[in-house]
Amino acid sequence: MPANSKHISKKFADSFERDSTVVVYVASHGLSVDGVQYIAPVDVSESASKGNVDDMLVSSINFDEYMELLSNQQAKQLVVIFDSCQNNPFKKHTRGLQRVAETKPAVAILYSASPGACPFESITGVDTTPNSPFVRILAEELRKSAAPLSKISNKVRAELYATGLQQQSWYHESSSEEIILHPR
Repeated sequence: MPANSKHISKKFADSFERDSTVVVYVASHGLSVDGVQYIAPVDVSESASKGNVDDMLVSSINFDEYMELLSNQQAKQLVVIFDSCQNNPFKKHTRGLQRVAETKPAVAILYSASPGACPFESITGVDTTPNSPFVRILAEELRKSAAPLSKISNKVRAELYATGLQQQSWYHESSSEEIILHPR
């Protein structure tokens, strides 16, 4: 993990209140290299994004290390919403989420697309809404009454697929307790 990103992430993770439910939303571009997922931060240099894979990795965050940092904190439950395509622009045959590391108990991850797929940014070519279909549907579900995250995930997946994009969100949970999200 780049030094500055690690410092910022550690500072953020240290702010988690004991026994809280923490929800983290990550919107980025990502890539998978040799089975390892990376998050490319918004400030990744343009030269790195146009260079080679090693240049990109220097500016990117290892997703498994990021999850380890977040899940080592005192929060009772951790929810990470990961809205990113996971392809490697340097290898045409590497597309989509490659693997999920084992997660610690009480961790849930909601991905905007299923393994092997990249999310769509719009429903049609003339779609002027700045948010992706995944974000729009998820936000609408989160505005409703309190519900288990697994139920929210199922509704998002069904509604997203119904757009005709054939995109399916994907949910991974290792919690023994049901994670309930409340609208604010």
